[in-house]
Amino acid sequence: MNEMSGVTRELARNGQPIVKIDGRSIVSSFDPMKEAKAWAESAVKEIADRDTVIVLGAGCGYHLIALHELRPSLNILTIEASDEIATFAREQLASNNEVDPRVYGEILVAARPIELTENLLLRDFMANRYAVVTHAGLAQMRAEWTQEMAKFLTGRDYLSFLLQLRMRPELHALFDEEKIAQLQMQSGPISILTIRSLFSAQAQSSRERRLWRVLEELIV
Repeated sequence: MNEMSGVTRELARNGQPIVKIDGRSIVSSFDPMKEAKAWAESAVKEIADRDTVIVLGAGCGYHLIALHELRPSLNILTIEASDEIATFAREQLASNNEVDPRVYGEILVAARPIELTENLLLRDFMANRYAVVTHAGLAQMRAEWTQEMAKFLTGRDYLSFLLQLRMRPELHALFDEEKIAQLQMQSGPISILTIRSLFSAQAQSSRERRLWRVLEELIV
């Protein structure tokens, strides 16, 4: 499942262990923890008042430590494409003897979004109000993977939309099953205009449909 070759371990200038891919460091080669703290400060602004976050990219684990230090109550789940990077990050999290590594959450390894569709832990996270944030260094190196995962986690493609819909039966009940099935043929991202077209005839006069109309007027 490891999608990257040339993964090596080295030390940053300040002595902290880091990972390089084909000679290119995925974190600061001078002070990775300082960089991680700056990332975490930006991330908590994106997360806002949500108490659950899915992080794309395990990096060297330092950003997860920094994120927990800023928001100790935050529920964190990390998704990583590389087994080697995930293993390294887990080792760094476990080496912090002052903190139980479980507070940093689990690291799931998946090369493609479809590998996550049956993951029960991810389903639990996606049932909450969550934010998606990315590890900047890895996002630059594997933009396509990051974009596909982000699209999946935000419900913008068929598989992720269906997964999220099944976790919200009260909304699913308002939609036409045949129209949902036809979404498989849609090439572009799912939007509020797509959702508007899914309501069944019976749901048109419901309170929930009226609320969606208000939302459509605010967005469209």
